Amino acid sequence: MRCFEHLAPLLPGAQGVNYDKAMRGTHIDEGMNRWGWLILTGVHAVVDDAGDPVVRHIEDVTVAAPGGGTQTISVFSREGAAGLLVLTETGESHFEPLERIKTERRSSSDSIGSTTSIACPPNVVEETSACD
Repeated sequence: MRCFEHLAPLLPGAQGVNYDKAMRGTHIDEGMNRWGWLILTGVHAVVDDAGDPVVRHIEDVTVAAPGGGTQTISVFSREGAAGLLVLTETGESHFEPLERIKTERRSSSDSIGSTTSIACPPNVVEETSACD
């Protein structure tokens, strides 16, 4: 981070940094909040004892339901991607990644937000989530 601290004044107008997997969440948050940079870095794979990627709950999002009303959808993360857990025909949970529509700087703060598409047949609802 000290290197970026020295580079920031030399690169006015810089919008982002591409970095290896040495950066962790704290460093990414600092870079995005301090300089407003989009930090592009690899995601450290987190696997369970069987070697399968770990799926973590991120947040519950309330969206407009088909036919009126609202519906709460649980959003999960796997290998850096946001997604939903969908039940298969056999009743097992399957991680289905969400399509990222855009990544943008939020005007009300220095944070970076991501807009993803959540399909709720027969319509599609867009929801902006926290930094990811």
